[in-house]
Amino acid sequence: MNLAQLPSLQKGGEGERPPRSVLRVRHQPWHHSAINEVVKRALVSAGVPAIRGPRALCRAGGKRPDGMTMTPFRHGKALLWDATVSNTLALSHILGSTAEAGRAASEAEWN
Repeated sequence: MNLAQLPSLQKGGEGERPPRSVLRVRHQPWHHSAINEVVKRALVSAGVPAIRGPRALCRAGGKRPDGMTMTPFRHGKALLWDATVSNTLALSHILGSTAEAGRAASEAEWN
């Protein structure tokens, strides 16, 4: 979707955010899959065997890491990774992103 296809947003006042229902952007899981493939390939090209989405590992709340090294990384433990990608042009981030560089990434760290 390009910005020309978005519905026009009516703001009440300067800097006021549009309603949350308008801010929802369709989730595209291929972005997440692609970034995890990049991380895995970078590790493998550096000589570190790695796998994506290890099913045997679960953290509190049932969450799983996005990937893990197959050999010990430090102190005999494997390196785990969890990738988060924020679209700085999404309506939910655009106001903050135009005001401050790195704002979308900072907000994603806390969510």
